[in-house]
Amino acid sequence: GLALSAPDGVTAVSWNCTGAIVAAAYGVLDSAEGSNWAAHKSVLCAWSTTRRSLNPSKADAVIELADSVACLAFHPEEPTLLAGGSYNGDVLLWDVSNDEEPLLYKSTLSDYTHHEPVTALAWVRQLSKAQHQLVSLGADGRVLVWRPAEEAHRLSHPVAGFTVLASSAIVAARAFSGLGGGLGGGDVTCGLQWGSAQ
Repeated sequence: GLALSAPDGVTAVSWNCTGAIVAAAYGVLDSAEGSNWAAHKSVLCAWSTTRRSLNPSKADAVIELADSVACLAFHPEEPTLLAGGSYNGDVLLWDVSNDEEPLLYKSTLSDYTHHEPVTALAWVRQLSKAQHQLVSLGADGRVLVWRPAEEAHRLSHPVAGFTVLASSAIVAARAFSGLGGGLGGGDVTCGLQWGSAQ
């Protein structure tokens, strides 16, 4: 069962847009052990809350992870698409309904991606194309915009981004869920854009 295989604690939780699925990432929470998070097991679990036979100790989907996940965010319209941000800076996208190969896309380390833990994720509607962008905030101060719905981008590279100064990081983290003042017509427009692919 889950209790025997899951690491010490829950590192992130997210409910999907219908309220029918809840996902939780498990990993090491202790700061002394957390400094070597890569050496510890981590799993992502998802439960269908509408099943009559719901068993909290037996998840409907259990995905073993190479790295601990710090944050999760379900897509606001596609109920089985789940984004995750890891402690190593990766941004990931899973289809929790796919038993065979749930990982759809994963970012790759470059000069333009996160180099520190991803601390927050938010899906933001891109009005110009009637689809959603994924925005990530990292402990490195970078705010990155991803377009996983576009074949040319997926999570291979961010389409835009900027760095928040350390003194502004707390303000950015508080405003992140709503991206207050950072939207122009639904597209992320604030800050310096680099590596932009239109």
